[in-house]
Amino acid sequence: MRVLDTLEGVTGIPSEATYAKRPKASGKSKGAKKSKGSGSKASVRVVDVAEWQEYGTPRIPSRPYFRPAIAARGSDWNRQRNMFVQQAIRGFIAPEQVFSRVALIAAGDIQQAIKAVTAPPLNPHTVARKGFSKPLVDTGRMWQSFTGQVRKRASEGA
Repeated sequence: MRVLDTLEGVTGIPSEATYAKRPKASGKSKGAKKSKGSGSKASVRVVDVAEWQEYGTPRIPSRPYFRPAIAARGSDWNRQRNMFVQQAIRGFIAPEQVFSRVALIAAGDIQQAIKAVTAPPLNPHTVARKGFSKPLVDTGRMWQSFTGQVRKRASEGA
């Protein structure tokens, strides 16, 4: 089940994101693949890092940001969707804009949730490597991945 499905087609998600299951105890999610490179930070998929941070691994404590954002703002996203649907029915916005607008709002809320995480604290070795102690922030790549894209399901056509 994709996050997109979980939020009834309305959210900002990292590309290829799936949050149906917790990561395996090995610290890698099922099917985790590295892109080009040989173990560098750039070769790890953002979706895997996002999942490891959300649920934790044997070496990384859980630092939830996604589920709390849904719990705190999900009902607001539904209200906003309903408001945008009414605007589309009245001709004030194009129907295609309904989900895009809510997805952008959801992406912003998830980005704020990432910024809000302060615990558990980072390992001192991680702080020394990064030069600062803010959890969930290193290069900004995960934060920037939440963009509010809406995609049709394969069964609905491209």
